[in-house]
Amino acid sequence: MEIDKETGEVKHTPKGKGSFWISKQAIEILLDAKATALEIAAYLVMAKHTDEGGMFTTSGIKAIHKATGVSHPVIQRAVDKISQMTLGKGKEPHLIYKADDWQKLTKTELPSAPFERAEVRYVVNDYKAKPEDKVWISNELVTGYGKFTQPLKKLKMCGDVAARLLLISYRESNLEQYGGVNPRVFHHAYEMTKVNNLDGYDTVSYTHLDVYKRQGMIYGMG
Repeated sequence: MEIDKETGEVKHTPKGKGSFWISKQAIEILLDAKATALEIAAYLVMAKHTDEGGMFTTSGIKAIHKATGVSHPVIQRAVDKISQMTLGKGKEPHLIYKADDWQKLTKTELPSAPFERAEVRYVVNDYKAKPEDKVWISNELVTGYGKFTQPLKKLKMCGDVAARLLLISYRESNLEQYGGVNPRVFHHAYEMTKVNNLDGYDTVSYTHLDVYKRQGMIYGMG
């Protein structure tokens, strides 16, 4: 077990040597809640540092601060906000739980830790995701690569819309068919209607179809 000397967090490479996954339902919850860039970044840090089962994370405020550069009080408010996010106005399980709350709710023991800094701090709800419901993300989005040490800090600087678009891009990625993101995700659809015929030529009108209205949430349109 390797420990980060600065944050005291256990260094995991869960669910794959260079990647981790989050559930599609988690993405839906973050989009539906119009999560901010910091809230999305905080969730990604916690998800990246989960154990092999994808739920129990040793990641806390210090690890999120290291990844984003944001002050501890602001991060705490973001984490508190995430812990209240559900799908269906409270009818579904929460996105994350404080470790103690999870233990009380499920009446199960948390994984043991060799020392205090390695204790489980939060539980990331995996929503019992099946393989097809898992969205895989590179560890380097959280840890950085080379001199690019804080990708999530840059993401926060890009704004909330960019962070939501990133989640959608990961969710809609299809390497086998498209070599990346399905291009149909980001386009406007139009319906063609014949108006009349003038001297043998048809005239038509085009009406924009908001076929991706559900994606309006990324812009905060509701």
